Amino acid sequence: MGEKCADCHNERSWSKTDFNHDQDTKFPLKDKHKAAKCDACHKAGGKTYEKLPMDCYSCHKKDDKHLGKFGQKCEECHNAQDWKKDSFNHDRTKFPLKGKHKPAKCESCHINGLSEKLKTGCNDCHQKDDPHKSVFGINCQKCHNEADWKTTTFNHNRDTKYLLKGKHTQTKCESCHKPPPAPQKLQPDSTCYSCHQADDVHKGTEGKQCEKCHTESTWKVKEFDHNKTKFPLMGKHAPVECKKCHLTGKFKDAKSDCYSCHQKDDQHKKHLGTLCEDCHNVRDWAIWDYNHDKRTKFKLEGSHKAVACLNCHLDPFVGKVKQSSACYSCHANDDVHGGSFGPQCDRCHVDTKFNEIKVNSGFSR
Repeated sequence: MGEKCADCHNERSWSKTDFNHDQDTKFPLKDKHKAAKCDACHKAGGKTYEKLPMDCYSCHKKDDKHLGKFGQKCEECHNAQDWKKDSFNHDRTKFPLKGKHKPAKCESCHINGLSEKLKTGCNDCHQKDDPHKSVFGINCQKCHNEADWKTTTFNHNRDTKYLLKGKHTQTKCESCHKPPPAPQKLQPDSTCYSCHQADDVHKGTEGKQCEKCHTESTWKVKEFDHNKTKFPLMGKHAPVECKKCHLTGKFKDAKSDCYSCHQKDDQHKKHLGTLCEDCHNVRDWAIWDYNHDKRTKFKLEGSHKAVACLNCHLDPFVGKVKQSSACYSCHANDDVHGGSFGPQCDRCHVDTKFNEIKVNSGFSR
């Protein structure tokens, strides 16, 4: 410091100095520097009171928690009022801090210090947070914002060609957009079947146009116009539950003939064939009507009118009944002649009473 002690000391008190750091040096003391002791910067011994470096880093290198990564210009962020509070305004950069970026620590983004210029794309920092694995691109801001990463601003109805309606509005994205390696970017014309194939109880037998019967409001079918099918529902068929006839999800497997459903109701055991509709109708199963004279080649006359159907129709048939109209086919057991007069019973007998003989038959009793 030289031999001019009077520059700092006086005769009144050697320990008290008249040295004015603000006026006598090029480094005015401000804020917390004012309270610092001289030897905190001017180390004892030698010429440490002269020509000390005036940059922050020379004194505060030991306080640098960044370990030099952010450079040596401490004053760009720190000030003499409080070392812990930084005064750097990030908004003056090309990347203003908004939302949750504001409280983020510098080193969470500036991993390698300020010397490295960071890219400002979301994906550059948040690639590890991307559950889509870049399948939706790297423009995260299309859906996400700085306020909350989990809350998205993506509007499916506005931003895509597939409008979400009904229960689709409550569906989570990943329910349709499966995680990798499955494709997450669905085609704009995606059909119901592309997502709901696993839910198809019909196993493809009803086609892939689910919307013909189902809606987005509920997967369960409330109304279906069966009359547009090849089997219109009439009479007592109308209130019958679907599952009574459609035993499986393959609806087209249900047969349209009566006997397929009503076999258990057949008290005739096929003796009158399996064409139930020949006698019965859909108004009421118990109400039946069959005109034997008009619908067959064998008119019921005489005692035949009172005979029960099953007395003649003894053999079971599938489909239409085939029955011989010859007398002998039914009355062979009644033939007291043992077949000696042949099988044409009607040559002698009449249908009113079997034991009556025709007058002109040549026989008499």
